[in-house]
Amino acid sequence: MKLDDLIFTSILAIISFIAGIIGLINRAEHKTKERLKDKLLFIGFGGVSSVLIGLITYEISFYFLQNQRLCLAISAFCAWMGTRLLLEAQTRALDFIKNYKKEN
Repeated sequence: MKLDDLIFTSILAIISFIAGIIGLINRAEHKTKERLKDKLLFIGFGGVSSVLIGLITYEISFYFLQNQRLCLAISAFCAWMGTRLLLEAQTRALDFIKNYKKEN
């Protein structure tokens, strides 16, 4: 891996992390946490998951578009929205499991 690629990947990770945190702070899920430790863990894990979402989205969009700046913007947007989607998927999966256990 060249130095330029490493620098760009680091910038992409930082932007995705910040976008993920902003996405989480603007939503009400973190307000349900009572302790500061729980809030920080929630925001930290949300930021890390948004980095993964941002990196994957960048690679997929760059494969199709071959435009670095546009793909960076798309990945930041997906990192911002992706935290919401992951939390919603987690909530629905837990509800499904709870309802499935009640039926049996």
